[in-house]
Amino acid sequence: MKFNNFAFMTSTNKDIMTRFDEKLEILKEEIKRPNPGANCAILTFTNILDVLGKEELKSHYFTNLAAPFPLFGGYKSKDGWKGPCGAVSGALAGLGVIIGGDKKISKMSEVRKAEMSAGRFAIQFSKKFGSICCADICGYDMTKPDNMMEYMKNNTWEKKCMHFVLFAIDQVRKQTEKELLKNWE
Repeated sequence: MKFNNFAFMTSTNKDIMTRFDEKLEILKEEIKRPNPGANCAILTFTNILDVLGKEELKSHYFTNLAAPFPLFGGYKSKDGWKGPCGAVSGALAGLGVIIGGDKKISKMSEVRKAEMSAGRFAIQFSKKFGSICCADICGYDMTKPDNMMEYMKNNTWEKKCMHFVLFAIDQVRKQTEKELLKNWE
C-alpha cells in the first residue's frame, strides 16, 4: 500500500520507535526528489501520520491541510513578520495528533501540553538551524516568483529544506516518545 509515494508500514510487528527509525532511513533517499505534489509541510506531517499506522490517518485531507503551509511560511511582510518553515508547521500538526492520541484534545491542560511541546520543538529547531522562519533558514521570500525560480535553480531543497524535514520528524519522535509509547503502540 502506498501513502504519498512512501510505503505504508503497519504496526503489527514493529514498535513505534523502530517504525520512526525506518521511516527516517527511507526518507533520507526518497525525499531528495520529492513527488511534485508534495512540499516540506506535507512530507513532514504525512510521514509522521504514516508512522502512526492508523487507517484513518491516511486521508487526503491531511495532505490538503498541510499543502498551503510553506508559502505562508515563506512569506515576509513589509513590517518584517516572517512565517514558520513548512517542516515546522507540519511537525507541530504532528505533535498535536500524537499528544491527543485517539481522542480530541478538549481540556485546557491538554491544550497547554500541546502548546508547551510546540515551544520545546521551536527551541530545538532554532538551536539546530538558527531560526524557525522559512525565509531565514532557506533564504527566500517564497511569495515572489523570481525567488522560487532561484530556490529551484540553486537546489535549495536538497541543500537545505530536506534536512529541515528529516530533523523535524526525528525531533517529533524524540520529543513525544512517552506519548508515542502510551497512545500509539
